Amino acid sequence: MIKFSYILFILIAVHGFGQQSNDESVSFQIEMGYIFLNNDFNQSDYLETSDAFVNKTNLKGGLLKLSKETNISFLDVHVGSVFLSGDKYLSEYQSGIGGTYLSDYRINGGGVYFGLSPKWKRKNYGLTSEFSVGTFSFKEHITYFDDRDDPTIDILVEKSSYGLGGMAAVGFYVKVGRFSLNPSVNANYSGGANASFLFYGYSIPLTVQLTK
Repeated sequence: MIKFSYILFILIAVHGFGQQSNDESVSFQIEMGYIFLNNDFNQSDYLETSDAFVNKTNLKGGLLKLSKETNISFLDVHVGSVFLSGDKYLSEYQSGIGGTYLSDYRINGGGVYFGLSPKWKRKNYGLTSEFSVGTFSFKEHITYFDDRDDPTIDILVEKSSYGLGGMAAVGFYVKVGRFSLNPSVNANYSGGANASFLFYGYSIPLTVQLTK
């Protein structure tokens, strides 16, 4: 049922991009901007060790999206890509009696997607939303070693997701001429057999209208 829903969504989006219209107001837009996501939802017990200060991670990156109006006045279709890199934590300590503590954490990822964008449009402002599906991949690496106490703690975990995922966003835009600013609140999901990640945050893309 889930796969059928993905296929149906894909067919609707592809049909929207392929539409031809006699309405001269139909336009293409390109969006480029900054995206910030929080990793709180993926917190795990091994990050709660007293000296492991990697239990809250943010990801920062960029997005690029091309959108097109459809014959339905309040609906656009889009394709896009997103690339993100997480905060890196690296700490090492060696005591005079030979004790060692090491903590290392890294996460990054991105993907490509397409979908539908229902909007409430006015000439210079409006409300926006976005529902997308695509292929996303994220990788997380955690190293923690501590022999200062007994028993020794030695953790090495690598998680990765690759496969179908989704993005959703709601926001607003303010437009001046061909340019508009579109702050949005975002949620991103990346699934896979090995691991899955759920992020939330915001994006601030600048939109340029390419054609009228």
